Amino acid sequence: MSEKEAESRDPSELQDVFSGEPMDLRPGSDDCYKCSTCDTECPVAEVDDDFPGPKFQGPEQWRLKRKGDHDIDDSVMSCSNCMRCDDACPSEVPLSQMHNTARGDYVESQMSKFSREYIRNRILSNYGKLAPLGARFPRLTNFVMGLSVTKFVNEKVMGIASQRDFPEFATETFTDWWDKRGGAATSKKRAQEAREKRSDTTSETRAGRDDPREMGSGESAANDKRVAYFHGDYSNYNTPEVAKAMVRVFEQFGYEVVVPDQRCSGTPMFANGMMDDARRAAKFNIETFAALVEQGYDVICSCTSCSMALRQEYPELYSFDGTAKVAANTFEALEYLRVHEDLEENSPIPRFRNPSSENWPTTRRVTPEIRGSTGKPSNYYRHSTAPIRWTLVTPVRASAAPTAGNRRNTTRR
Repeated sequence: MSEKEAESRDPSELQDVFSGEPMDLRPGSDDCYKCSTCDTECPVAEVDDDFPGPKFQGPEQWRLKRKGDHDIDDSVMSCSNCMRCDDACPSEVPLSQMHNTARGDYVESQMSKFSREYIRNRILSNYGKLAPLGARFPRLTNFVMGLSVTKFVNEKVMGIASQRDFPEFATETFTDWWDKRGGAATSKKRAQEAREKRSDTTSETRAGRDDPREMGSGESAANDKRVAYFHGDYSNYNTPEVAKAMVRVFEQFGYEVVVPDQRCSGTPMFANGMMDDARRAAKFNIETFAALVEQGYDVICSCTSCSMALRQEYPELYSFDGTAKVAANTFEALEYLRVHEDLEENSPIPRFRNPSSENWPTTRRVTPEIRGSTGKPSNYYRHSTAPIRWTLVTPVRASAAPTAGNRRNTTRR
C-alpha cells in the first residue's frame, strides 16, 4: 500500500492482523506508568485545579476510549499545547500527539459548529486569512482594535478577554519588504559578497590551524549555503523586523535565502482542535518545502512554534509525501547557525548565551502560548498569564548544545 493510500484510510478500517481488533493508533499509550512527571511540569495544571493534566488527557483518556467510552472530556480544550509534557516524560509517551488528536475529535464530534466557542476559535485559529485585511490598513486596524469599546464588544460577543491587547500590525509586511528588496536574487548577491569578504579575512587563519569547518570555494560552497525561510504569519504581519534581521544575519554568513509562498504552520489550529484546517495548511507547506529540500535547501524558522510544527507535529499527524524529509531538514534559525557556523569568533551577531549556559532548550516555548491569542474565553485570562511567572522560576530541562551528530533530535528531548 502506498503512503498516500495509507494516509487517506479511515482509522476505523485499520485492524490488528492477528486479533482482528481495531489497531491502537497511539503507540506508546501503554508505556505510561503513571509517574505524574508530566502533570508536575504542566503550566496549566499548576494554575487550574480543575484541569486533570497531561496524564489524563493523553494515555488515560485513550485507554477509556478503547474500553468503549467515546466521549472526550472537554478539559482537553484547556491544554496550551506547549509540549512541556513531551519533554518531561521519561517513557517518551507521545503526549502532545494524543492531545492534538483528542482535541480534534472533541471539536469534530462534541462541539456545536454554531456555538460561540467554535466560531471564535475557528476565526482566531485562521489568523492568516484575516491578517492580510488588517495589514492593508495597519494604522486604522491598530487604532480600532485598541479602543475600549472594541475590547468590550469582543468580550461580550466573542468571549475574548478585554484585558487582552491584540498584536499590532506592522506598517509593512515582511513579504512586501522582501519583494521590494529584490527577493531571492538580491539575497544571492548579498550572500556571495559576504562569502567573498569572509573568505578574505578567515581563509589564512583557518588554513594555518587546519580548521575542519573550512568550506570549499566557488559553486560547491554556494550550493551548500542555501536556506528556505519559513517565516510564519506573526513575523510577516506583526514583527517583520525579526524576519528582516534574520535574513540579514544569514546573508552575512554567506547563505542564499529564499522565501516561498507558505501557509500558517498550524500551531493555533492544533491548539484549538481545528484539525481539518491544520491538515490543509500542512499539506501546502509540505509540498512547497519538500520541493526545495529536494533542490538542496535546508528549512529554517525564526519561530520555535513553527519549527516544532514542521519537525514534530507534521510527522506525528500526517503522512503526506515529503513529510519526513521536511521534518529532517528543518531547523530553528539560531540552532542552524550553532550547528554549521563558528559563533565564537568573526561573528556578525552577538555571542549568544541562553539561561542554561551551554545547554540547548528542548521545549517548544519557555512559556506556553498566550491563550487569549488563540481564542480562549475571558475566564482563561488568569490561566494564560499565571504560567509566565511560574515558568520564570522553574528550571527548563535541556540537552547538550546541538552538534552535527545530534542536531536532528534537539527539539523534543
